[in-house]
Amino acid sequence: MPESPSSPRDLRTDAAKGVLICLVVLGHLLEVTNFWDAQTFRLPLTAIYLFHMPAFVFLAGATSRTGRLLERVGGILVLLVTFQVLYWLFDTLAGTPKQFSYFPFWTLWFLLALAYWQAALPAIRRFPRSALAVCAAAGAGAGVLDAVGNDFALSRALVFLPFYAAGALYGRHVLALAARCPPAARAGLVLACAALAWLVFRAQLSPWWFFANRSYERLHSGVLEGVWTRTGLLAMSALMVFTLLCLVPGRQGPAAAAGRRSLAVYLFHGFVVMALAAVMPSVLSGYGRWTALGACLLITAAIVAVCSHPVLDRALRVYRDRATGLLFRLRRPLRAGT
Repeated sequence: MPESPSSPRDLRTDAAKGVLICLVVLGHLLEVTNFWDAQTFRLPLTAIYLFHMPAFVFLAGATSRTGRLLERVGGILVLLVTFQVLYWLFDTLAGTPKQFSYFPFWTLWFLLALAYWQAALPAIRRFPRSALAVCAAAGAGAGVLDAVGNDFALSRALVFLPFYAAGALYGRHVLALAARCPPAARAGLVLACAALAWLVFRAQLSPWWFFANRSYERLHSGVLEGVWTRTGLLAMSALMVFTLLCLVPGRQGPAAAAGRRSLAVYLFHGFVVMALAAVMPSVLSGYGRWTALGACLLITAAIVAVCSHPVLDRALRVYRDRATGLLFRLRRPLRAGT
């Protein structure tokens, strides 16, 4: 049965988000260092991109609420517009390699997609029996039309929609099931996920499959082949998401602290990555792939530590709430929470 939207929050959602936001930062650093060209980087990128965004989307659905829906969507859009402008200013002044050729810019696609998903939440919960089937069909079918692409995050919103619907409808049940998973089963899941990641890596799929922002035609695939490939990738992602939830601890810790403040890390880390985009390739060429990989890991830890500082996180949420309150002429700001 679909869960109640008022279910208490599981602490493992914070820990999972903490792990995932670290993988987001690491993935972006690896990409600006050598994109997906070096085999040393391609393997971890494949493993990361197979599940990190589906997991984030699933958790977004699991922690979603329908109360004050218009204000919540408004808060998301306030952050989207604000950081679209900030990234444009930073790119213009710093002359980074990124280009503003589409909207929303780079990592900000998630905010616009989240606004879509949040707006669809009442319908998802109103028709739970058919929601997953419709969302799954939309995810697999998003690549059929070339018009559904990078602009306005339409393709990504549709491809990852099944994970949001699953989280909104059955997230608490899945979290409870993962908590009861015995150690032997967890070990088996880890081995299965590692084997799947290795097989996908060996298949040398185009990285654009993982970005979920291109049509099957642009991926040089027929419709039937594209649907089967995407369906297979989404199924692998679902298994890996469940495995992650089986492994994360249900208690307070560094991962949970970073997860509670993952919004600030997500929005601010891009400035650092863009600033380093011209430097990291020279680290790879000058010092070798293992040194470059180590540098990416150390920089990831530093970015997450700084950007998840409580002061920065609090300032961001206060700005969002007050700006949204002003926009809707509210008497009091929204409560903090994403």
